[in-house]
Amino acid sequence: MDYYSINKDRYQEVKKLISTLNEKILQYPEGHLLVEEKKSRTFYKRYLGKKNISYIPVSNQELIINLAGKTLLKKRLLYLENESKGLEKYFSCYDGDAYEKYLNENKEIRRLAELNGVTGQGSYNKKGKSALNLLQDADWIEKISQNELMYQLLCSHIVEDAFGNRTWNYNGGNNASHQERRIVNTLCGVLVRSKSEAMIANALYNEGILFLYEPDVKIRNKIYHPDFLLFLSSGKIVIFEHAGMMFDKASESLYTDVERNDAINYTQNFAAKIYNYILGGWILGINLFVTSETKFQPFDSSTFDKIIKDQLLI
Repeated sequence: MDYYSINKDRYQEVKKLISTLNEKILQYPEGHLLVEEKKSRTFYKRYLGKKNISYIPVSNQELIINLAGKTLLKKRLLYLENESKGLEKYFSCYDGDAYEKYLNENKEIRRLAELNGVTGQGSYNKKGKSALNLLQDADWIEKISQNELMYQLLCSHIVEDAFGNRTWNYNGGNNASHQERRIVNTLCGVLVRSKSEAMIANALYNEGILFLYEPDVKIRNKIYHPDFLLFLSSGKIVIFEHAGMMFDKASESLYTDVERNDAINYTQNFAAKIYNYILGGWILGINLFVTSETKFQPFDSSTFDKIIKDQLLI
């Protein structure tokens, strides 16, 4: 999981919340609320300073309620400001791009390390070997060759060096749609379209799962570009799609008209694509997996982690 990017996003969110709360607090009356319990009675005080504290009559409910709201907002503001300071300290001590820069500048070391089973994260795959070892495995290649189209796809992305060592081109195909949106880098060097896709790609890479991003896959006489095509160590081939802009009916009132229409169109198109996958022989939960998110319900990476653990590594 890319915690640096997550913290960057959280920092931007916190700064916006701080600004919003500061503006909102200005709309409330001066002071904040103190509550005193005495002999089974509740007394309310307005605090304007150490020497300026006055009782508020219970009958003045409007002022009491407003000051209560302001008091909680100011407490929330305090916690957010502390969180912001903590994140700023984190960023001052840690350069999230430094290791990625090293990997990009030392591609030969990275390639050779992967042949030893060490991934770009500097960790060892659970099975003690890299996905690239599969490319040297004749028995595994034989399993894939039983599906002619997938075998051709596999072979077209194998890169062999002068020493006979095989590496892999993770960049799947020729999907020309919105290439300008492929701006998020991943551990395997492929640019993807969103941070959610990057999290998925990095998780697959770290688990030693061989995959292609947006390959050309012919299904029912039509070329599709699934987000990820996985070649598992078992010989199984899996399509994985992430739906990043699904319509959220429960939050419909929060969309603008344009956002709502875009989300509905996206959802309809995605559902039609999955329907064609199924008619083409891909089975949900067997060799076809889907995750999703909406504008108001972000991607939960633990859902994908569970799919990897329970479905892809068995």
